[in-house]
Amino acid sequence: MSLGYRSVPAGKGSVVFYLETALTVALGALLAGESFNARCLAGLALVLGGLVLNQLRLRKPARRP
Repeated sequence: MSLGYRSVPAGKGSVVFYLETALTVALGALLAGESFNARCLAGLALVLGGLVLNQLRLRKPARRP
């Protein structure tokens, strides 16, 4: 995976990394029966919310002076 990140820009690589972490936690709960506590769910919500805000900010067209 480190080899693959070499060819990806840093901004996109960090988005993939954080999304990968969130999906791993969610799939662990769904497939392996792992349990969550409130702090884990709050952290997951913050990470996903940050990723959504990041994507919304990237799609916003730049204003010209």
